[in-house]
Order: sequence, then C-alpha cells, then structure tokens
Amino acid sequence: MSCKETLSIVGGAVIFIAATGRAGPDEPRKCPQDHPGRQHRAESLAKRGDARMARSAAGHAVLYAVVRYDLENVVTDADKERAQEAVYEFLKWKLGNAALVAAQFLSAGYQHFDNGYVDEAAAALLGFELPQEKGGHSLIFFPPQLVDLRLKIQKAVVPLAAKTIEAEFGIPSAISTILLNAYVEQEAKVLKRTGFNIPKEYDFPNGLIKVAIDSRKDPKGTKEKLQKVIDRVTK
Repeated sequence: MSCKETLSIVGGAVIFIAATGRAGPDEPRKCPQDHPGRQHRAESLAKRGDARMARSAAGHAVLYAVVRYDLENVVTDADKERAQEAVYEFLKWKLGNAALVAAQFLSAGYQHFDNGYVDEAAAALLGFELPQEKGGHSLIFFPPQLVDLRLKIQKAVVPLAAKTIEAEFGIPSAISTILLNAYVEQEAKVLKRTGFNIPKEYDFPNGLIKVAIDSRKDPKGTKEKLQKVIDRVTK
C-alpha cells in the first residue's frame, strides 16, 4: 500500500463511521403538524405573501426534523431558531427565490418539504452550515465535532503512513510521524473554516445526520465505535 493509498483511507472515513452508527427509525415518524389543503394554502399565500410562506415552509421542515430524528433533547430553542433561518436561505438557494419556494408550498404543501428537505433541516439543527441564497455561496460547512472525529481518524492512520514512507523512501518513521501529525492538526484547523462546494442536486447523506446525532447524544460511545472502525481498517 502506497502512502497515497494509506491516506486515502481518510476519504471514506465518515462512511465507515456512519456504517457503525445506530440505525434511524425503520419508518419515518409522522409529522404532527397541520398540513392544510390547497385552498387554505392559497388563502395563506395571498394574505401573507411569498417570503412569509417560504419561511413557514422552512420552519415546518425544521420542526419535523426534530420529530423525525428524535432531537427534542438534543437541540435547543436557539438551534431551532438558527436552523429555521438557515433552511429558509437554503431553500431559496436550492429553488431560486422565495417566490419559487412559495409556489412549491402552494402546489405540494408542507409535506413536500417534510419529504424532500428533512435531512437538510436536521443538518442545520446539528450545526452544519448549508448553502444559502444570501451571499450566493454553494458551500456546506461541517460542525466542529465531525471535524474532530475526522482528525481522530487521520491521526490513527499516521503510524501506518509513516511506515509506508519509510519502506518506500527510506525516511525514518519517527520523522514522518512528527510531520504527518503536524499536517493533520493543521488540516483540522483549516477544515473548521472551510466549506465544500456542492451542486444544487446534491442529496444530503443520511449517514452524516446519524453520526452527528450520535456525536451529540453519546460522544463517548461514538468515539468508542469510531475506535473499533479504526482498529479494523488499520490492523
């Protein structure tokens, strides 16, 4: 295995974590909020306008995400308020503007946003920063706890990478270990300030939501699961 191949383990690390995480609900939990019919939606849109109903759709999706992923004891009221604004901006970015978000609300109702955007809403609740119309950026930022988990994985493969470098290039592993550890520490600092560009058709991975929830609900247990993955991959 080359140094490049060894370090590429990190690229799929989050997938490994997600695979060891707890399973989500077998059946999506039903949204307990009201889902008015088309006539009522049309009246609300005419009375309140595009922006307000687009915000309402975003807020509805966020509150459903709390139910869908059992987040009531995981997130705070401040998380919910921040997520509602984030999902509103995300929907405008995704669909084009508030008028187009409102048009989908009119034609398909709140359930359309429940089905289509609950993962993004959960991500916003859990500290991910989503793409947004405001500022026109298409970046997603990972929450600090997931960057820290990635750092743990990278540090775990450093000894293997150092041995590979020594075998291929004759550089003592003691030297490579120091350099590689410094590299991954610096990368983690950068990742906490760096977003990843995503296309509008990007489907937010459910596995990332699960591991983000686990890292909040049970930080110790999540790290133990992660260590088992690391042991399996690097042995």
